[in-house]
Amino acid sequence: MTGTTAEQAKDMHDLSKMSSLNEDSVVSVLKARLMSHEIIYTRVHRLLVAVNPLKEIKGLYTEEQMRIYNEDQNAEPPHAYEVAASAYRRMLEGADQAVVITGESGAGKTETFKKMIQYLSWRAPTSPLDEGSSVASFEQLLIKTVPALESFGNAATALNHNSSRYGKFVSLYYTKQGRLAGVV
Repeated sequence: MTGTTAEQAKDMHDLSKMSSLNEDSVVSVLKARLMSHEIIYTRVHRLLVAVNPLKEIKGLYTEEQMRIYNEDQNAEPPHAYEVAASAYRRMLEGADQAVVITGESGAGKTETFKKMIQYLSWRAPTSPLDEGSSVASFEQLLIKTVPALESFGNAATALNHNSSRYGKFVSLYYTKQGRLAGVV
């Protein structure tokens, strides 16, 4: 981050615009954004980079944040809700969408998945499931299945006591009106 202050890093939402894009400068900017401003998301062109803060950041995942990224395609700073909102908008335009969440153990992949499902469920709410069901929505059903799936293949690591040993694939199906119709 040679020549870049923590205050300048705060507004550096897209690392592809850096004059020198190398590992040291990227790590330095990501660290400054997290440590000085609690900003965990940063773009590299169309990719979203997330840094696991290893703590809860108050106000990061609120309904107000969902509204902001739903209404403003250019809202800053970058956010998981921004990716979900963009995928949803493009899906409504007729383009199939795919979101890949990847990272090292303890990077926050499962939490990012949960937050994207939270946004998509907020944006396209479904009817309640059966009255006798222990879950009220597709969102709750998806979120509740994650621990069950992970119990078959998790292991303890230095960063994460419950680290997944395999990938997850989830397909969401929507009606032409944008309502969530099914999950596989």
